[in-house]
Amino acid sequence: MTRIFIISALVAGIACYSCKENEPLSTVGHVEGTVTDFNTHKVLSDVTVDIVSKDNTAFAKQSRQTSEDGKFTFTDLEVDKYNVSFSKRNYGSNSKDVDVLAGQTVSCDAALVGNPAFTVENGVLTAYHGKSGEVIIPDNWGITAIGARVFYENQQLTSVVIPEGVTFIKEYAFYSCRNLTTVTLPNSLTIISDYAFCFCSLTAAAITLPANLTSIGRSTFNSNRLKYITIPASVTSIGEGAFYNNPLSNIIVAWTTPPLIGSVFFSLSGPGFTLQVPVGTKAAYEATDGWKFSNIVEYVNDGRNTSNSYANLTIGGITWAAFNVDAYQTFAARPDIYTKFYQWSKATAWAATGDVSGWSGYSYSSSTSSTTWTVNPCPSGWRLPTRAEFEALHNTGTSWVYASARGNDVEGRFYGPNHATCTMNNLNGCVFLPACGYRSASFGYLWSQDEVGYYYSSTESDRNDSAYTLRFTSDDSNPANNINKWEGFSIRCVK
Repeated sequence: MTRIFIISALVAGIACYSCKENEPLSTVGHVEGTVTDFNTHKVLSDVTVDIVSKDNTAFAKQSRQTSEDGKFTFTDLEVDKYNVSFSKRNYGSNSKDVDVLAGQTVSCDAALVGNPAFTVENGVLTAYHGKSGEVIIPDNWGITAIGARVFYENQQLTSVVIPEGVTFIKEYAFYSCRNLTTVTLPNSLTIISDYAFCFCSLTAAAITLPANLTSIGRSTFNSNRLKYITIPASVTSIGEGAFYNNPLSNIIVAWTTPPLIGSVFFSLSGPGFTLQVPVGTKAAYEATDGWKFSNIVEYVNDGRNTSNSYANLTIGGITWAAFNVDAYQTFAARPDIYTKFYQWSKATAWAATGDVSGWSGYSYSSSTSSTTWTVNPCPSGWRLPTRAEFEALHNTGTSWVYASARGNDVEGRFYGPNHATCTMNNLNGCVFLPACGYRSASFGYLWSQDEVGYYYSSTESDRNDSAYTLRFTSDDSNPANNINKWEGFSIRCVK
């Protein structure tokens, strides 16, 4: 009996083991974790957690929100390498890579760092507690307004980047920030309230009023350093004293019908001041109270001016525009201003001054690998010049000029047969190219403004990760400079 019992037990054990072997193996895994505050170690709810496959492009991104205990879970994921990212308003983002293994649950805890420099309440930036002079307001916090007096009399502030999504800058927001020289305004901005930038040190080359702006409050830019300003056609109201006590010598407006603005520009009637208005509207401005200046000049914003001050230059049948491209497919209002930067075959117009966020750095993409520009940043009827056309322009002669040397607000070079004698009041026989600097390939940092100019050609070099540009400094000019396509350079067009 004993011998029979032992054999039965062994048989039973073999049968059980054999049963486990025949069970199907799991082909999926799971990811779970807890998100906490880096400083307080408290759990964070309502954190957005996204997971994407690093290799499988067919995998659709999945998203979760952490629960009140800070936890999240992704189940039934195919075996693969994944990236898990974490974001929450008023916190910096974080991300981790995980390997999902069959039949296993991978732990993916994370900590987020709150930004103590800013306080945001219901979409309004209400306080700044930082010490940095160069401020980039976060673009992922849902900020829609800059609150009243947030930067009031902040003497450390030198530059500020206001993110897209902000529509309203409230009264006294940057009042008496006397060292503030550069502001990047978002295209979403519609209202700048009273005294917002009063008693700052903004220069015309360092601020551009966005195309959707509708209202400029009282004394908004009172007592800055604006030599010129371009007011978009979207503006419907300007408060008293908005541009008072600035060294303005030129205002460019886009209204085809002059608006009634009272005495906003009452102090700008001297002989050294010029008002530029759309072609065909000079008589209307001369007849409208508030616009009766002694020198009104009509312009056509395709690189020409009816006074011939900004006439195009034609060399060998190729016509050179008098202005750089600023916004995508839009010429700048003047030849001698900093303009936006472009990367090879990309439509994104990066800001002319200050810092930028979301920069597209080194990456071998369809645009950088393209042998030609698949997008055209020039206005309709215009295009980028070839390397040979830059060489022809260079061969006509060139002169470097420092700011104010010939009526120009920024450093740059005159090119053309009359390069030695041209001024900003007479560009016949030449064009002026401002030394806008460039944005670096890695992070989009702005370098060498007023020291160097880089202008893209449409000609690729013998390596398809680089292209030819016109490069110039105060010492020389090179119309066949070879450099990689990830840099951000200026655009001048031809036809």
